[in-house]
Order: sequence, then C-alpha cells, then structure tokens
Amino acid sequence: MIGVLPNEVPVLPPTRRPHRASLPSLIVTSILSAMLVFAIGAVSSPGEVLGATISKTAICSANLRTSTSTSARVRKLVTTGTRVSVAASVTGGSWRTTCAGKAVSGRSWYRISAIGGKSVKSLFGVSYLYAAAGLFKTTTITRYAGCRANLRTSAASSAPSRTIIALNMKVLVTTSVAGSSYSTTCSGKNVSGNRWYRISSVNGKTVKSLYGVSYLYSASLLFTPSPTTVTASTPSPTAGSTVAPENVPTPTPKPSATPTATPTPTPAPTAAPTHPSCTARTSSPRHPSSGRARGVRWQSSSGPPTGCRSRSDRTRS
Repeated sequence: MIGVLPNEVPVLPPTRRPHRASLPSLIVTSILSAMLVFAIGAVSSPGEVLGATISKTAICSANLRTSTSTSARVRKLVTTGTRVSVAASVTGGSWRTTCAGKAVSGRSWYRISAIGGKSVKSLFGVSYLYAAAGLFKTTTITRYAGCRANLRTSAASSAPSRTIIALNMKVLVTTSVAGSSYSTTCSGKNVSGNRWYRISSVNGKTVKSLYGVSYLYSASLLFTPSPTTVTASTPSPTAGSTVAPENVPTPTPKPSATPTATPTPTPAPTAAPTHPSCTARTSSPRHPSSGRARGVRWQSSSGPPTGCRSRSDRTRS
C-alpha cells in the first residue's frame, strides 16, 4: 500500500472560467424586459382613448369617484341631466348597476374635468374625478353657419375640405377641440383662434351617411347659436347717376255704361208737289142751266201731265 508522501500536494481540478454573454443576447434580453415593463404598465394604468374634451349628460344619478374603482371614495353624486366635460375614456375596475331602468355593466370609465361648467379642480381640489361610462350619453349642441364655412377632415386649416356649407346651415356639434390656428373673415368680421368644432350632422343628415366618415371639423368662430338675420340693403345712388323711378301700376279704368241709342223720328210724309203743268189749264164755260163747268181742258193736247188728274178722274176715284 502506497501512502501519501509528506510533500505531496493534492491536485485540484481546473476551475471553469465564467461564461460571458454575447452582445446580441444582451440586446434581446433588454428588449424583452422593456416589453414586459410596458405590458405591466398598460394593465396597471388606464389607457386614454379620447383626445379632446367632450360634453356628456348623465342618464341617471352617477357617483363621481377619485379613481376607476367602485371601492374608491365618492366625491360627488350628480343627478339626471347634469352635464360634465369628459377629458378621456379609460379602462378600470368592473362595475355593474341599473340606469334609467336598464341593467348596464362594463370596465370603461370617464375621466371628468368639469361639472356643470365648473372645473373639478375648483370644486374638489383635484384635477379629475371618474364615473362609469355607461351612465352618460353624448351631448350635442346645435350651431348655424355665420358665413360660408369649410368642413375639413381634421382640426387644421391645411386638412382637405370635404364640403363648403352656406350661411345659416345647421350642424350638430359633439365637442370643441384644440387644433391649428386660423385667421379669416366671417360676415364682415375678422376672426381668429385655434378651437374647432367636431361635427356629426349637417342639415339633419349624419356626416357618416354624407361623406363616409364619423366627423368633420370646422373653425368654431364661424358658427352662431341661432340663424343670422339677413337684411336686404338698398344701394346708395352714386354721384351723377339718376335713380330710375319705380314703376307705378296704372289703375284699370272703370267700364262706362253703354249709351242707349236714341231712335230717329220717322219724318212725316211730304205731300207730293203739284206739277206746275197741273195748273196750266183753261177755264171752260159753265153749263147754262146748272152753272157747273163743263170740264177742264188742258193746254196740252196729250192730256194732263204725269201725276196730274183731272176733276173727273178725281170724282171717279
């Protein structure tokens, strides 16, 4: 049996050098870690789906809470018909309730920035309160074009115009959004700003049915709450011009009565004149016993002229 020599030192197995990860592996690991962090953050924090303040009206009584959970503190109970300004729609805890006689449920919550025209900050000292989205409906307001206005695909003067509406055309506005600045003239007045109306209906027809998109946008200062009264102006005559008189209608003369014809009297018959020859006769001696003239003898041998009758002719007739 061979023993261990006094000066013998036991030999240890060689140590393995630690493996150093390659650069590509580190990059892939970093990307996966970032994606995981983003996913966790997306689940744990609400995600915004609206980009502008929208007016909503409570369909029934609704609790306004400090966060998107039914267990969060209630800061305000709004009644039916209360208008609120919604800054965003976010996803939060599940809720279930009855509103206006209907069972509603979901996980969508409204992030509310104002109540009845007053900011949440001024009322409760916080920027936002939250309420279940199913307890509200979109509020639209009616506006009328104060002049010709372009309806564009987005809230920018450079966006394509889908149509131009005329004076007093009625539109339904769902909200007012901030967009690019504009400066123009409307009804003789210079207007400028950066607020745009999001329009859902034009003259009683939905934008979707007319143009195939849900909304169109137009500069808010081009619209008025009521139709504009158009007054017809009389042009002033220029120097040296003569104003033509207005055509005055000539009255129609009244018809006069038809005069009755006066009958012409029938002239009395005039006795035929005695022919001068009828007197041209010679007296005849009278009969000695009776004293009568024996007859008339005409001077003409041919007898009495035409139209003259002798005494004997007259006696016979």
